[in-house]
Amino acid sequence: MTLPEIFDDVRAGERIWLDDGVIEGVIKSVNEHEIEVLITHTCPDGKRLRADKGINLPESELRLLPITKLDRLHLEFVAQNADLVGYSLVRSADDVAELPESLAKLNAQHLGVVLKIETRRAFEHLPNLLLEVMRSPCAGVMIARGDLAIECGWERMAEVQEEILWISEAAHMPVIWATQVLEKLTKEGLPSRAEITDAAMG
Repeated sequence: MTLPEIFDDVRAGERIWLDDGVIEGVIKSVNEHEIEVLITHTCPDGKRLRADKGINLPESELRLLPITKLDRLHLEFVAQNADLVGYSLVRSADDVAELPESLAKLNAQHLGVVLKIETRRAFEHLPNLLLEVMRSPCAGVMIARGDLAIECGWERMAEVQEEILWISEAAHMPVIWATQVLEKLTKEGLPSRAEITDAAMG
C-alpha cells in the first residue's frame, strides 16, 4: 500500500475494489499494519493480484492531502515543461483552490488545469469544483471512466458521465472523455458492439 495514511480512515464493512474493479471485497478488520479483506467477487476462474494494482475505496471517507510532497516535486517539472496540469483525486472546492496557490509559488499561473473526475465525491461536488477552477485562466474536466465506474457503480456509469457532460457544457467547460474507451479493441484487435455504441455516444 503506497498510501499508509488511509489505514486511519477505512472501516470494517466498507467495500474495496482491486485491480480496476476486477476483484471486489469487503473490509473485515483494520489495524495500523494491515487491512483484512474478504473477497466477494472476481473472475469465474479467479484472478492473481499482482503488485502496483489500483485500489478503490468508494465508501471510505479518506482524508488525503490533495497535493502531496511528491506532487509538489512533479509540479516544479510541469511548470517548466508542460502546458497543463492534470489534477488527480480532487474531491472538494478547497482541493481545487490549493493548486493555483502551488502554481503561483512556481510562477506558473499560466498553466491550464484539468480536473480529473474519478471519485464519487468529485462527481457529487462537481458544480462547486467547476466554480472554483473557473478562476484559472484555462481549465477543463476529464471524465476518468475507469475509476469513476468503480466508485459510482458500473450500472450508473452511463448516467454519471452524461451528467458530467451536461454540467460541464452548462459551465462552458471543455471535457476530455477518457480511459477504457474501446478497451477490447486495443487488447484483442476487435471492438465489441457495446464499445462502438459507447464511443459514438461519447
